Amino acid sequence: MKITAHWGALFDLQKESSEGNTEHQMSLSPNILYQQQGKFHQLNVGCYLNKYPFTGGVWYRNNFENSDAIIAMLGLSFLNFKIGYSYDYSISRLINLSGGSHELSLVWQLPRFEKQHKLHQLEVPNF
Repeated sequence: MKITAHWGALFDLQKESSEGNTEHQMSLSPNILYQQQGKFHQLNVGCYLNKYPFTGGVWYRNNFENSDAIIAMLGLSFLNFKIGYSYDYSISRLINLSGGSHELSLVWQLPRFEKQHKLHQLEVPNF
């Protein structure tokens, strides 16, 4: 069995612009991720700073038996796409073997279609 718990928040760091456009606001997003499977336990703690269209973040990954990695991330959003790059700098005993790892991610956000359902009253039995 695998257990995963995630907590995150989004804090606006500046007031809404006079045009009412929230897309260009700056925000801070702290996050915590806990995972457990069998005897394996992992806790990731990190934070993102967002200033559209850019995102930057730093994470710390701990495997309870040892500290594992410091992770730096940079991202760019445009249209319905997001592209991100992250680098995991190993701080565990594997530092001499791995030296770290690179990750590239691409997100395509599909358009959201609004459902146009009319609500109908259902007849239910009385008890």
